Amino acid sequence: MNKFEEFKQALVEAGFEDDNYTTYCLFDGDETPEYDGGWREASDKFKEVATKYNFRHVEAEGGHEGGGEYCYGIIELDGSFFKAEWSYYSYNGCEYDYIEDTIKEVKPVTKTITVYG
Repeated sequence: MNKFEEFKQALVEAGFEDDNYTTYCLFDGDETPEYDGGWREASDKFKEVATKYNFRHVEAEGGHEGGGEYCYGIIELDGSFFKAEWSYYSYNGCEYDYIEDTIKEVKPVTKTITVYG
């Protein structure tokens, strides 16, 4: 079991839904996935679990109006980075049914580029 799977399992044990929407929320930067105890308790419970795993949302791109169809998000857990992908269509919104199939561990790579203006 990798760090992401451990983190997701800890969230489920804390009362968060075990579904693709929870995974989407984590990678898109919405730290309020569905919670059995209600939305008022969700933030505190999420922070409690996230702190144990040193969770950090790194970035998300794409989706939403004007953001493009290809979407991805990156999170960090205890120094390990994970990337997930999903789609966004203006007529249907976010499609994240297979988001868990796209999760992979990634590493940050520094690149130098030359731009002429």
